[in-house]
Amino acid sequence: MGKNHLLYYQFSKDYMHASDVMLFLKISRSTLHRMCNNGQIPYTQLGKVRLFPVEVIHKLLQHNLQNYPLQDTEPSQTEDQ
Repeated sequence: MGKNHLLYYQFSKDYMHASDVMLFLKISRSTLHRMCNNGQIPYTQLGKVRLFPVEVIHKLLQHNLQNYPLQDTEPSQTEDQ
């Protein structure tokens, strides 16, 4: 594996293209564009290409969970020691 291939692999793991985000979220191009303009989805732009951080897209989905009680991942500290 060459240096450029490893760089692309890391890049593709951390960022998604707009078309990938649209497929992943099942939204149209205009909806994605509107969400970007409203500040709902952050992105970086290189030339005409918008790139979206994968971690942020996953957090967006988790934040919008409905009918699912979110629980703390740390144990409760209410017990006397």
